Amino acid sequence: MYTSFHRHRPVHQARKINESIDTLLRDPFWEEFSSVFTKESKGWHSAKTDSGWLLEMAVPGFTKEDLKIKMIKGELSIISTKEDNLWLGSFEKLFTLPIDADTKKIKAKVENGVLTLTLTAKEESENFIDIR
Repeated sequence: MYTSFHRHRPVHQARKINESIDTLLRDPFWEEFSSVFTKESKGWHSAKTDSGWLLEMAVPGFTKEDLKIKMIKGELSIISTKEDNLWLGSFEKLFTLPIDADTKKIKAKVENGVLTLTLTAKEESENFIDIR
């Protein structure tokens, strides 16, 4: 019996099968496939535009009355005032804005569960300094 069992070498065959499966799963196709399902979602998106920046944030179930947006020491604060939201609950999110963003001209709207903030860039001007 030892001879017949030894000839099949089940442990060696199991290792070869495991190595084959590992090789298959290391294929780049599986990395792309798994990243679609495991990639963290931060719940917001920002993009540079010709005139400034666009910031979009998912706020499902919220209305403009449920959100408070304000500037605190150079940071943009988005706070929910709705405590019983099924998806997000209450939250506060802080964003550090670009240095050249005009914080006095921020426009915000909520539509279809998305908060959209439009930030414009400060107009650049040259300041000449008198030399005395």
